[in-house]
Amino acid sequence: MKRFATLAVLALSVMLGTAPAVGAETLAQVAQTASHGFNIRMPGTPQSQFQDVQIPGGKVSTGAWTTQTAEGVIYSVSFADYPEPVAKARPAKDFLDEGEAGLANQLRGTVRSKRDVALDGNPGREFTVSSENGEVKARNYMVGRRLYTLLVLYNPSIGAPDADKFLGSLALRK
Repeated sequence: MKRFATLAVLALSVMLGTAPAVGAETLAQVAQTASHGFNIRMPGTPQSQFQDVQIPGGKVSTGAWTTQTAEGVIYSVSFADYPEPVAKARPAKDFLDEGEAGLANQLRGTVRSKRDVALDGNPGREFTVSSENGEVKARNYMVGRRLYTLLVLYNPSIGAPDADKFLGSLALRK
């Protein structure tokens, strides 16, 4: 459990790093993620970062794309490719639970709502975390040995009108 929480903290740190600010744009652009097995719509031109993390079961390869609007809304999508034995040893629900808990702990926040979702038949979870640092609307999906995390971090007094569009725009490539 702590292995994934550490990866969630790492991913969030990457996501909250130095994302370039962009103007109030629509989600018309498809981020350059097709070579990584998916497409997603994000505002602006996201910054990408890749890293390998060693865990007791092997190497986890991660990738993240992040952008920030001029209003301060952060959009991010990331993945973590777990070694096959690690992914097969535990149910998807464990990865989804740990992703939710890791994000809430990183933000020192509280999960306000959550519901199960699916993407092309793959299990997922949508949840909202509230904290002093802002509000996060997020989705995690477990697709084989890959965990996807999509999140939107925003000031609740300003909101993030395109959050649901972003969260619903993930498309797996075959």
